[in-house]
Amino acid sequence: MGNRHAFRHALLIMMIFAITSQAAFHELKLFTPKAPSVEKRRSSLIALQSSGGAIPEEDHGPKFSAMLGNLRIPSSLFAGASAGAAFAMPIAASDSIKEGFVKRIYSLLMMSSLASQLLVITISTVNMNLIARTVKGEKLATSTTNYIEKFFLLEWTATKFHFFSGVLAFVVGAGLRAWTTIGCPIVARAALGIIASSTALAMTFLNSLWEEGGEVGVLKLPFTYVSLLWKKCRRSVAFALAMIVNVVTALYIIGNIPHVYKYLVS
Repeated sequence: MGNRHAFRHALLIMMIFAITSQAAFHELKLFTPKAPSVEKRRSSLIALQSSGGAIPEEDHGPKFSAMLGNLRIPSSLFAGASAGAAFAMPIAASDSIKEGFVKRIYSLLMMSSLASQLLVITISTVNMNLIARTVKGEKLATSTTNYIEKFFLLEWTATKFHFFSGVLAFVVGAGLRAWTTIGCPIVARAALGIIASSTALAMTFLNSLWEEGGEVGVLKLPFTYVSLLWKKCRRSVAFALAMIVNVVTALYIIGNIPHVYKYLVS
């Protein structure tokens, strides 16, 4: 009887998450008014140029610096929270298979969140200082989006990717912790469902706002980031070495999953 109730609760949570995820990937178009598309705005600019009206170029550095600051402040908060929470679930020899896997995944997620948010803080701070030292009028563009595409495309893509992935790792880790540490199974599953639905809703807002602003959406962001990094690695030895270390670390973690499983089941 208990297994049937657990199955029903798990099925209900999966259905809620599926519905909210579907709404996220469809950007809630049935419930929100449609904003003017980026293509229409660009076509209007092209029409303005063809009619002889020149689009004035300006220094959008202060605006871009403010955008970096908008991500740097919450990243600092998440970095502090991740550093404190990374060791909140110590691994013990008496852990069950479920607890052993969850605790190990939780530690990796929190350390990944900390590393991602530190990257956001570093990249944004360095670029904000660079913009502050730039001579006014040296870097001109027709819009903030055009300014980013011309001068800071990799840096902005990296900042967005690591901020989003860091927050996602933190949220998933918090969900796993709630699932295993809350004594009441009903409350634990409810907490997991709340986190899953809020994550899907956050993805909706991010994807919708980024695409309306002419930027890459959530699903395309990792591929764009990898493509830009690959181009950078071909021109910079330091970037290439850093990427090699990242790949080796990922392969090390994946390759040791069977070893961890054998240890837990033995």
